[in-house]
Amino acid sequence: MNNIILLDRDGKFLRYILEYQPNIDVCVLVCEYHYPQVSSLIKQHKSRITHVLDYMNLPALKDVESIDYALIAKMKHIQIDIETMLHRIMLNNPLAKDIYHQHLSFFSHIFSTQKIDCVICAEMLLGTPNHLVPFGLAKMLNIPSYTLLGINDIIFTHNYNTDIFLSHKKCNVSILERNLFYDYITYGDTSSTLKSRIRHFVRKIGGQILVEFIVHLKKFNFTSDKLGIPYNFFTKFASFLKYKKMLAYYKKHSTIASFEEKFIYYSLHLEPEAAIIGRTVFESQLTAIRMLSKALPKGWKLYVKEHPHQFMLNDELTTYFMHNIEFFKNIEFYKQIQNVPNTVLLSLELPSKSILPKCQAVASFDGTITLESINFKKPAILFNPNPSPYKYLANTLPIQSYKDVQIAVQKIQEGYGTHIEPKAEMEKLARYVLDSTQPSFYQDTFLAMKEHALSFAKDK
Repeated sequence: MNNIILLDRDGKFLRYILEYQPNIDVCVLVCEYHYPQVSSLIKQHKSRITHVLDYMNLPALKDVESIDYALIAKMKHIQIDIETMLHRIMLNNPLAKDIYHQHLSFFSHIFSTQKIDCVICAEMLLGTPNHLVPFGLAKMLNIPSYTLLGINDIIFTHNYNTDIFLSHKKCNVSILERNLFYDYITYGDTSSTLKSRIRHFVRKIGGQILVEFIVHLKKFNFTSDKLGIPYNFFTKFASFLKYKKMLAYYKKHSTIASFEEKFIYYSLHLEPEAAIIGRTVFESQLTAIRMLSKALPKGWKLYVKEHPHQFMLNDELTTYFMHNIEFFKNIEFYKQIQNVPNTVLLSLELPSKSILPKCQAVASFDGTITLESINFKKPAILFNPNPSPYKYLANTLPIQSYKDVQIAVQKIQEGYGTHIEPKAEMEKLARYVLDSTQPSFYQDTFLAMKEHALSFAKDK
């Protein structure tokens, strides 16, 4: 492994490569250039980094020389995912398509003129063109590619080509147990400066949207940008008001159930999170709910509960989800769920801990509810099993078709997954986990990738 494409926004993986892997050059680095560590590393190691793309400025890339219709046709599924992701921050279809094609042309040229040995993303694939395009091309060309999937400090190393997860010699069950019911961190700035304290105070009053309004008012300029794409604050604020109406509707029409009948608990996924966009063939939660309802035994209910963080977007880290939130989730979405036979919306006041002991099974795309279900010995239906480490658990039921849903429900009736040993399942999952707080994290991660890439090359 000598020549790689590295997607590393904060530069931590880059630092490890440059300091401890002297024989490896970075052909393309996708990063957030504003980080001092990143810009410093790039300046110090110019000879080992050929191309640098700023993750925060998508329109800056201009490249059309390698546009090819045959390639566009082969990569159409990638294009759809990228354009969907770009709807998170804009509703400008011509610009979205142009940004995609510029990146496709650039990376096509890289792969056709350079010998790329590996593509690495130091986090989950985020659905952006500078993430999905190189991974899509690498998979098409049979070049090993890896991403890191994380829940707080828990990190899984995922091989994008084959949808397997790399196992490690060190097993860390304790970190899995610590993150079983993990806290949601809604802030990025933890410094104690006066400016940070003022922002924190304002955020407590009106959330991040109020912080942004004050900043814009101070500058007397209500235009900003996300990923280099301009937007108007008042357009975002209008979307925020729709978001508040959506919350009010959900609260009014959801219920605190008595759970007297048998039921399956469907935990909705947060949208528009990248975990769905660009990481799964099947993306429709509404269709998943319809399939479950259709397959329910007579007398059973399907209880659907919104993700606890779906209405916590007015924070520092996920406020950009509100730009065009109505495109991804809206009042009509909840109305459609209400119209599905034998289906009930559950109140946000009900924690999953109070629902899990009473349900016959849980269902989700690949949410952490699956991890939580282990301790309660409940079967878990997975609608997005391929890129999920939970598929290795004995209580999961992977779905690839409606027929699979019918089979899964039949197995649940027969007691599938209720006899598992939680400790054994945690140990099984722990084989694929690394602790990102450990000093050897990047070394262990990279060596696992390198070992797998070598065996991948031999098999090829």
